[in-house]
Amino acid sequence: MPKPFCLLICIMTLLSPCLLHAEPETDTMGKLQQACGQRPEACLELLTQYSKAAEPKQSHINLHRELPPLPLEQLQELGRACEKHKHQELCSKASEQFWIAGRFRDALELSNNVCRSGIDNNACDISKRFENMKPGNTPPKPAALPCGEYKANGTPLVSELTFTDRGIVTMFMDSRLRARLENGLIKLRHDKGGDFIFSMINADTLLGMDSWNRFGLYKRTVTPVATCQPAPVFHEQPLSSGCGLDSDPQQCCDSGDTQGCNRLGNMAALQGKWREAARHYAMICGKGVRIGCENWVYTVSKTGDDEAVKQGLQQLCKEDAGHVACDLLELNSIAKMSLLYTLEQTMKNISSK
Repeated sequence: MPKPFCLLICIMTLLSPCLLHAEPETDTMGKLQQACGQRPEACLELLTQYSKAAEPKQSHINLHRELPPLPLEQLQELGRACEKHKHQELCSKASEQFWIAGRFRDALELSNNVCRSGIDNNACDISKRFENMKPGNTPPKPAALPCGEYKANGTPLVSELTFTDRGIVTMFMDSRLRARLENGLIKLRHDKGGDFIFSMINADTLLGMDSWNRFGLYKRTVTPVATCQPAPVFHEQPLSSGCGLDSDPQQCCDSGDTQGCNRLGNMAALQGKWREAARHYAMICGKGVRIGCENWVYTVSKTGDDEAVKQGLQQLCKEDAGHVACDLLELNSIAKMSLLYTLEQTMKNISSK
């Protein structure tokens, strides 16, 4: 996986706060629909326009957001285009879109057809992986998180998952993430600001849904003796959206606007002023904004001030047991950043000799 917790993503996200949600023009869409019948490239552009139209309106750019599911009519249109053109990229993306929408049976049937046509070996790998399993088009919505150890069949990024008490999931190199149920899906927030997403078919089977683990088939290999304790619910506040690029971030921050303070923190970080950045992030974290707490923790990898950040989070957690700071403390996030700081300092010492 890429380097842990890439603050640059957060900086790019929050220094560019306005995401204009432009609806595709009706004429353009109609022309692409007509052209799709003749050229697969037009179908790919049509898919891009469909995805843009499906995106929720938002004030912040998230470079790791997952693609929204498309309406069934559009999915079927893409499926027919794949069958007609037998175009590898188009068929691959059409199958992915069915999967994202939770229409697993349709996605696998399309993969089977593509495999038989001989245009995509990856489609054959997917077909073989699921040859003994036939998930439907309406996945169940679990009432509780999974419990136990799961291993993947295939080559997803996350190959093993161990769900334990309080929604804590251990993964590679003993990293720990917190799982939550959201809209019938299991989500694990990762260090890039997005989520690993899984659909729970039954207690023993998970399917990878996000771009890192899509088409992954996870089977439970170890069943726990007892049911796992449920995950706690933390009180999270969204980052404000009232401080645009035409506003003075200092004035915004002075007025209590968390986006303004976050911009100040990001600007300080870009200049290498990590302790200054930490002060801004600490203020945002104090207001219960997760990204502020995560960025504050990340500064430890640049300053080594693990005790100061730990004490700050502990005080917030002491005042409110549901504060997002408690989540980061339980996940031992500071220790990971402290290790990164130590490794970076060691490398600097070696290179200077």
